[in-house]
Amino acid sequence: MEGIKFTVLSNYLYHIRKASIDSYANGELDFRKLRQGILSQKVSTSVSRCSDVDMDNVRKTLHNCWLTEMNLHQEFYFDINAVDIIYFLGWKIVQAYYVCFLSLRALYELYLGTSRFSHNDLLNRFAQDSSVFGFLYPFNVCYGKNGFSNLAGPVKKINPLSKYHNSSDYIALWCRTTFEEHQTEKWRNHKHPRKKWKRICNIDCKDVSLLDCLYRLRKKHNYDSIDHLLSGITENEGKNFNISLSVITFAFLCMSEAILWQLLSKAEAKQIIDEYIGKTGGDISRQKFLKIRLEGVC
Repeated sequence: MEGIKFTVLSNYLYHIRKASIDSYANGELDFRKLRQGILSQKVSTSVSRCSDVDMDNVRKTLHNCWLTEMNLHQEFYFDINAVDIIYFLGWKIVQAYYVCFLSLRALYELYLGTSRFSHNDLLNRFAQDSSVFGFLYPFNVCYGKNGFSNLAGPVKKINPLSKYHNSSDYIALWCRTTFEEHQTEKWRNHKHPRKKWKRICNIDCKDVSLLDCLYRLRKKHNYDSIDHLLSGITENEGKNFNISLSVITFAFLCMSEAILWQLLSKAEAKQIIDEYIGKTGGDISRQKFLKIRLEGVC
């Protein structure tokens, strides 16, 4: 059973990765090309910056995001082999979510002027605002009581244990099943679940995005044991899982930071970057992914 769960999860992540590199890097696993492809779409935002922004909070949030990303990719800084990476995957799942969450929180600090967001509050807002902010496919895909948004073409029924369907169908299935898990939780939490089930299904459940999927994944693997899930996987499976997390977080940060730099002045962006470089030893050359994303920023 755990092997089945790992296969399904691995397929979901693989197809978000595939959708990203197929859309923006001509199907090549090339991070610089992926960034260039995303920026070539001219990611633009229709939101304006709040007049009362606490830049100290924005700076701290971005620095925490980049430090978390560095921990996520620790195999680039230390001599960690493929077997050891398998044992780190549980934490990598958690870190991948927090990288995306912190980057998104920095955006909302600029947009709304506050950092006081619970995870659920921020995720609910993002499901409503992803297109307004200018996020691209696949991170703008959402599912709710009215069906899918930002998903081109009809959704086909697939077997998630198989790897050979359209990426959009895996993305659709993960969003829909995450939404249904929200419904089930609300049903369980009500005193009279049978009476309130219809209302819960039609009104109470918020739309979900891929970030909600990562959040639920983070909750499961932050608080529950994942030993059974990861036991028995091969080095190659662990490596591919890890690559998927790297591509997903990198693509999400390319989009979110493209919007961030539009809301910050060049002087503000330079100060945030320079302070981070200073705090991390004066050289970010080993932070491969961050270094690529900062090329040409200021």
